[in-house]
Amino acid sequence: MNLPDPPLLVISDRSQARLPLIGIAEAVFRGGCRWFSLREKDLPAAERRALLADLVELGRPFGALVMAHEDIGAVEAVSAAGVHLPAGSDPAAAR
Repeated sequence: MNLPDPPLLVISDRSQARLPLIGIAEAVFRGGCRWFSLREKDLPAAERRALLADLVELGRPFGALVMAHEDIGAVEAVSAAGVHLPAGSDPAAAR
């Protein structure tokens, strides 16, 4: 994967957000950021997958790469750009 230009990555943390993540993502995409990673590990799997799907769709017209932390199944299901693996993970297994 090539890094987007500019190589600025926004990692979500809704516990610190004042707006819904979709609104934040839209603002950063409109501002020129092209790389967003969903890190909401505490969300139930179905909610996380739905949110990831929404983010992927939102990012598409901007040419943004949208990824998720650890949830390989969700990344595959919604055709997200990639997955961030925790330390000690097997990248070969994720491929």
